[in-house]
Amino acid sequence: MRTPQATLLIVGLTVITACEPELVPLPDVIPLRPYVPPDPATAAFHVTDSAGVTVVHNGAFGAWGSALIEPTKVRTIGVREGDTELALSDISDIALRADGDVLVAAGARGVIHEFDAEGAFVRVLGGEGHAAGMRTAANRGGGPGEFIVVESLWLAGDTLVALDPIERRTTAFDGQGQLLATWSDLDGREWVRPVTRGPAGWIAEVGRAAIQLPPGSPARPPLPPARRLHVFDSTSVSAGELVLEIPMQEQYPATEFRGSYELPLFAVAPAVAFDARGRIYVTSSTGYQVDVHAPTGALLRRITRDHEPVPVGPGDVDRLLAFVEDVMARDSVLRAYSSFLARNVTGRAERGYDATLPPLGRMLVDSRGAFWVERADAPEPGLRDMDRLVTRQPLPLPTRWDLFDGEGRFLGTVETPPYFYGMAVDGAEITGVERDEYLVEYVVTYRAARPGGS
Repeated sequence: MRTPQATLLIVGLTVITACEPELVPLPDVIPLRPYVPPDPATAAFHVTDSAGVTVVHNGAFGAWGSALIEPTKVRTIGVREGDTELALSDISDIALRADGDVLVAAGARGVIHEFDAEGAFVRVLGGEGHAAGMRTAANRGGGPGEFIVVESLWLAGDTLVALDPIERRTTAFDGQGQLLATWSDLDGREWVRPVTRGPAGWIAEVGRAAIQLPPGSPARPPLPPARRLHVFDSTSVSAGELVLEIPMQEQYPATEFRGSYELPLFAVAPAVAFDARGRIYVTSSTGYQVDVHAPTGALLRRITRDHEPVPVGPGDVDRLLAFVEDVMARDSVLRAYSSFLARNVTGRAERGYDATLPPLGRMLVDSRGAFWVERADAPEPGLRDMDRLVTRQPLPLPTRWDLFDGEGRFLGTVETPPYFYGMAVDGAEITGVERDEYLVEYVVTYRAARPGGS
C-alpha cells in the first residue's frame, strides 16, 4: 500500500515534502451552500452581434432544466497496490487527447503517464521508459525530455506540452511521445513559456518571476498585474508581438513570503484556458462573464449568465480560520504550517475584501470549445479560500460547475463529489484525481447527462 506525498502551496511558495503523511482521517464532508433551482421563467437565451463580437446571454435556467446534475462515474484508472504501471501518486495535472488517451502528470515524481481511452497503460514520458539509462537520483531532470517536477500539462493540437517550474523549462512531445522541443525560461526577472498554438504559430505567456527579499527590505507597493500573451518564436526562444493583455485584480505584497504578491481575501484571479484551435478563454474576476478571443487576441464571443451575488462578511473570516486549523491538525506534514496560514488569512482580511463573492473560479475547456466553469460562490464564503492554501488536492468538499456547450449555451449545473479534483474535460465528461480512504490517488472520469435523458 502506498501513500502519496503532500504538496502544499503557501502564498506562492510550493513545498514538496520528502516524507509520507500519516494515514489520518480528513474532515467530514463539508456541504456546499444549498442549491436553489432556477425558475423556468429565467430561461432567457439570446445571441446578438455587437461590432463583430457575438454576445451570448444566458438566463439562470439552463437548456437541460433546473435540477442539480449528479454525474455518473464512467472510468477509473489506478490501483491501490499491485500493477506498478497503474500505480499513481502525486498527480498534478491531466490532459485528454482527441483520440481519448489520458495523460497524467505525476508532479513530484517528474514523469507523465499515458493511458488509452479504456485505461490501459501506454507509456511513460520524462523518466522510466523514455530516457532509459539516463535517469538516476543524481541526474533526475537533467536529460532531454526529463523533469524534476511536472507542474502543468496542456495540448496544442496533438502536441503535448509540459512545464517543469524547478528547471524553468517547457518541453513538447508529439503524439507518439517523441521529444519535439525544449525551451528554457528567459534569464533574469522575466520568464516566457509557450502555452498554446494557433494557425500562425505558438503563443507564449510572459511574466515576472517572484524575487525573495531579505529581511528589512522596504515594503513593495501594490501590483496592478496583467497576464501577457505574445507571439512566440520557438527558434530564438523569445517573445514577439503582444497578442493579448489580460487585466488582473490588484495584488498586494504577501504577508508571509517576502518578494511575492497575493490576491485579497476571497478574491479570484481571472481563469485563462485554451482550446485545440488556440482560442483563448478568459473569465471575469467579479461578474459572470467569459470572453473568447481568437489566437490573434481579437474578441470573438462574450458569454454571460444571470446569477444571484453571495454576500461575505467578518464571520466568514472566522470560519475560514477554524477550517484551516481543523485541516492542518489532521495531517502531520501540514500541521507545522497551521500558524503560518492563519497569519496569512488574518493579514489579508485586514486589507479588506469585496462585499460579495466572485461567481466564477477555475475553468476547463475541451478541444472543441465546450467548457466547465467552477462556481466559486458555491461553498460557504469562509471556505472559498481553501484552494489557495492547499492546491490541486482533493478536499472533503464537493465542487459545483456550470456546463456550457461549444456555442456558449448554458446547459446545466453539475456537482462533482468530495475528494475529487477536476483537471480536464471532454464535452459532458470531466476527468480528475480522486482519493480513497487510504489517500491513494486514482484518475476518475464522471459523465454529466440531461436529467431524464431527453
